[in-house]
Amino acid sequence: MIKALCQWARSSVSIICLTACVATPPQEIGAGDTSYPKLSLEGRPWQMRGKATVTWETAAQNLAFHWAHENALTDIVRLSGPTGIGGITVVRRDNIVTWNDGKGPHPFETLSVNSTFGSILTEVPLNEIAGTLLGQPAVSNSWSSEVITWQVLAGFRVPRIIEWSLREARARVIITSLEVLGDDST
Repeated sequence: MIKALCQWARSSVSIICLTACVATPPQEIGAGDTSYPKLSLEGRPWQMRGKATVTWETAAQNLAFHWAHENALTDIVRLSGPTGIGGITVVRRDNIVTWNDGKGPHPFETLSVNSTFGSILTEVPLNEIAGTLLGQPAVSNSWSSEVITWQVLAGFRVPRIIEWSLREARARVIITSLEVLGDDST
């Protein structure tokens, strides 16, 4: 019985490892490749997932994000630990931004900037951050955004790796998935 169970476990692990090895890697493309369209903030709604490493002075923080861009006026951003546990949700509806840590919505101004990611999140408008996730340059001179590599996800040209900087805060963002939703007019 134990021998059969060990053989089953070994076979299961082998199958899982082989399945993981055949996962399709993202299709990376060159910066000048315009054969795939870019998304815009005014276009169709989209959802993006990724992860980031943020450093601020001597502190570092790893996080995962799920960004839902419903339209030009609405973004819902879920930030959590790298395994998806804990975190906050930030909601932008036009010029009103709130955050929720599971205890109800709070005015965005009350978000603590003591966190590593807090300085970027509280000083850069969410619609500008969303634009850089699609490959647009930073609008203001107070921070910078540089696309390191590009990829094709859901048929669109989007950044794979982005580096943000705002004074002593730095973030390396990796976009892992993109889902483009129905028409924005519905």
